[in-house]
Amino acid sequence: MYLGKSGHCILEPNHERGGLYLSNLEWAKDYDLLREHKIRYLMTVGAKLTPPGLNRSIVDDHIKFEIYDTPTADIKQFFKQATLFLKEKILEQKQNVLVHCHQGASRSATIVIAFLMKCLKWNYDRSYSHIKRIRNVVQPNKGFVNQLKMYEKELGLAKKQDQTHKKGKKSTELQRPLGQEKGNEDIVDQSEQQREEEVDEYEPQEPSEAVGLNI
Repeated sequence: MYLGKSGHCILEPNHERGGLYLSNLEWAKDYDLLREHKIRYLMTVGAKLTPPGLNRSIVDDHIKFEIYDTPTADIKQFFKQATLFLKEKILEQKQNVLVHCHQGASRSATIVIAFLMKCLKWNYDRSYSHIKRIRNVVQPNKGFVNQLKMYEKELGLAKKQDQTHKKGKKSTELQRPLGQEKGNEDIVDQSEQQREEEVDEYEPQEPSEAVGLNI
């Protein structure tokens, strides 16, 4: 669901869970939008991207993962902490959470895909297809894709995908999104669309850190 001003609802809130939202930095800084969609939890995925002036009357909790959008960055190290946070807030407490990076295309999308794989047991293709159809600018960099596919194998989801193909089922059945179709297109910075590095194998080189901020 397109929410205007570069924000999208990846999982709509219902009586069983909270909502999962994905956006760029500008959307995360708009407190009127956060209040309108009852979003009280923020996850920032990126170095030096903390939304300025977090309002305690609107945001109950904010967690940040310091990482640059480069193919060699180790984003997989944050999958466990990020998915636990999202599971607790969305699935257990039925709260709405916004995940964002600078453009809402690579880093934050990678974390959202990891959550769908871990907690909904969707394989990589289905998870990627779901958010891509809702937010068409989504494009994790090559290194992040490799790490997500490693994670898929660790979760035992790659085998499920292989077995499905062996049974002759169409791959599109694994890619059908459960949410609504994509909305208006966002403008993505050329530096994020056109990657300077293309790597075939994931080799993390850059140190990163996760910072949890309880406010």
